Amino acid sequence: MAGNERTSGSARFMGWPDVFWTFTVSDGERFMSALGRDVDQDEFKLAWSDADHRLSVDALGVSRAKAIRSEMSKDVFDYVLANPGVSGTQIKTMVTGSSTAIGATIRQLVGDGLLPAKTGPRNATHHEVPTGVTWALGS
Repeated sequence: MAGNERTSGSARFMGWPDVFWTFTVSDGERFMSALGRDVDQDEFKLAWSDADHRLSVDALGVSRAKAIRSEMSKDVFDYVLANPGVSGTQIKTMVTGSSTAIGATIRQLVGDGLLPAKTGPRNATHHEVPTGVTWALGS
């Protein structure tokens, strides 16, 4: 995640600034956090307006990590919806991302009741989306 971050504050006197504001662009989305004296603002998402060239708060509590997890959750959900009965291994092979992150996403979706797990042949865990369940952003 590092590399696209830009910090505003004192670069020369690291101990003197009141607050460090960190702006980050990741996959075209903008995020900001602030840390300093009496300030500890976790990362949140910003929205850019082309019309008036302004940044505004888009979603408090939505960090880069949460945005990536949300996107991965949607990808896993969509894949299982299109391929009912698919195994966890098949999901990890077909969905873009690290196997570990996809596995954690599958466990989260199972825990939320969106992808029930069933044991199939050779003890493989299979998933399918229950009838009537649809994807909702922020799930």
